[in-house]
Amino acid sequence: MTQRQDTETPHFQRLATDYNLYRTLDMEPITFLADSIEGSEHSVCSIGCGTGRYIMALIEQMQSNGVNVTSAVGIDPSQNMLVQANEIAQGVGLSMDWNLGVSDDTNLDDSSMSLITAFNSVHYFPLQETIAEFKRIATPSAHLAIYARVWEQELDHIWGRHFPGYADYSIQPKRDVVMNIPNLDPGVELVTVEDFTFRRKITFDWLTKQTQDKFYSTLGRYPDDEFAIAYDSFVEGVKSEYSDLENIEYDSSYSVFLFSLDDLDDLDDLDDLDAE
Repeated sequence: MTQRQDTETPHFQRLATDYNLYRTLDMEPITFLADSIEGSEHSVCSIGCGTGRYIMALIEQMQSNGVNVTSAVGIDPSQNMLVQANEIAQGVGLSMDWNLGVSDDTNLDDSSMSLITAFNSVHYFPLQETIAEFKRIATPSAHLAIYARVWEQELDHIWGRHFPGYADYSIQPKRDVVMNIPNLDPGVELVTVEDFTFRRKITFDWLTKQTQDKFYSTLGRYPDDEFAIAYDSFVEGVKSEYSDLENIEYDSSYSVFLFSLDDLDDLDDLDDLDAE
């Protein structure tokens, strides 16, 4: 089940300063998207952009591919996240706007974006309202790119396997929910899906620090007393599975879903003109 992204803004406000220390930037999906999106010129936005690490990497990769990015904006309900994103963008000389907003209320102009992206944020979106908003801001023949760890992949993650109740508190969408987004609007079409699995390496100390700090919002949904009990079980489960606690390895899987967005009303208007 999805929910409005702004309901968990306090979690991201708290983590904003150190957010990039906790999260990994994987370039393979960035390269895949940059190579898959057609067109030599794009206006780009990222919804639920956080500190902007993925959208900035995508823009740089698109530019390396010879694409002219005419405008770029990151949207997030956390002001602290946007402050971090702006500092990072300025540090690498990337010109972007960073605006407060949520997926179903972006405050962007009509027909202004040819590429709409959502990196690790779709699970917060009320999908019906969000797709309507995306259709409003999309230019003709725009693309929507969603990068997510779906619920089924969540179960195979180290927290999903060892942290009791994790799957119950997770709001990651199931795979078929994302695949069926075209059913929400006849102007949305699924173009392609690509799965990625990354091998993570971590120490036990860093793993437990991340968990105690609740760097995944799923962990923040536990009541304190239930979290404490689940945490102890998690520690024991990890210790029993991994003999070398200085070299813990686990798989982390994600998927890219690429959609096309077309305004069927515009197409109907063109059909009417042809009929005349």
